[in-house]
Amino acid sequence: MVKKIIFLASLLTLCVLFFDLAQEAHFNAVLDYVLMWQSDEVIEDYLDLCYQYGFKVFVPLPYYDKETDFLNRAEIERQVNKWKSHPAVYSWYILDEPASNRIPKASQEEFYNLVKSLDTRSVSIAVRGSNSEEKWQSYFTEKAFDLLFFA
Repeated sequence: MVKKIIFLASLLTLCVLFFDLAQEAHFNAVLDYVLMWQSDEVIEDYLDLCYQYGFKVFVPLPYYDKETDFLNRAEIERQVNKWKSHPAVYSWYILDEPASNRIPKASQEEFYNLVKSLDTRSVSIAVRGSNSEEKWQSYFTEKAFDLLFFA
């Protein structure tokens, strides 16, 4: 238990340091991929801290687990319903490089439709990454996002 508290304190301390720099650089939104693997406590503290700094958050949802089904509907519904009223939430980040994870277009669209049925905020994904243009285009669908990160 002590390790968890130390980790949480360290994580939030790092956030404060980075957030100070981000404010100086006039950033107004953040995306932290590892948030999807954190406890509700950590997520709430992170969202509260972002709100205090005036940042909007692209909230990553847990979308891929090689040990289970691709789409854990119950957990996604739980998280969207839990966090959608938080004032720091800007967008639901549902997928990171679907081509790298070989996520079919139909599954991407299903995920998008599920999230949109729960909240009207924008839904975002990232594509390309280290994938070739041919590979990412074979997994790319315009029906699975409102905002696109093209890296």
